[in-house]
Amino acid sequence: MDDALARIAEPVVRALGTGHDDRIRICANDTCQWLFYDESRTGQRRWCNMATCGNRAKARRHRERLKAAEPVQPD
Repeated sequence: MDDALARIAEPVVRALGTGHDDRIRICANDTCQWLFYDESRTGQRRWCNMATCGNRAKARRHRERLKAAEPVQPD
């Protein structure tokens, strides 16, 4: 448990100490909302983890686009 907490706290402490607290973000996944430190080059990361939250969000948007493009069947 202590190792997990250290892995989470270390980037936050580093960000606060270097004045880069603008890189601390909240995951854009509505069901997650974890805090994470954006270490990307451009500072545009949206999700805490692309493999889980990012993939789910992109898959959801894809399904919504497909559903919106379906033709309406006449009765």
